[in-house]
Amino acid sequence: MYRLKDRDSQRDNEPDRINMRTTVKVKRMLQEAANIDSHGDLSAFILKCAEERAAAMMRELEETELRAEDRERFYAFLLNPPEPSQALIELFAQPPSEQFRVVH
Repeated sequence: MYRLKDRDSQRDNEPDRINMRTTVKVKRMLQEAANIDSHGDLSAFILKCAEERAAAMMRELEETELRAEDRERFYAFLLNPPEPSQALIELFAQPPSEQFRVVH
């Protein structure tokens, strides 16, 4: 599961700033959409769209969709796992790499 890095929950809801550059054409299009959706508040519109897309992206990282035949195979391996290979045994005998950390 993907986790946000370096989270400080005491500061999660403090105001912060994002600066962006764009073209006149894109800004005009965004402003027109904001006029329709967010009472003309361009920042609120952009933030709403970005937050919705970010949440969808995070959900996609957390979910895996399998076809019926793949799901059956997956559960079959879970219920009756094969014996570990020698390479897997050797891999687990090594200390974990410092670039990886366990997230609970």
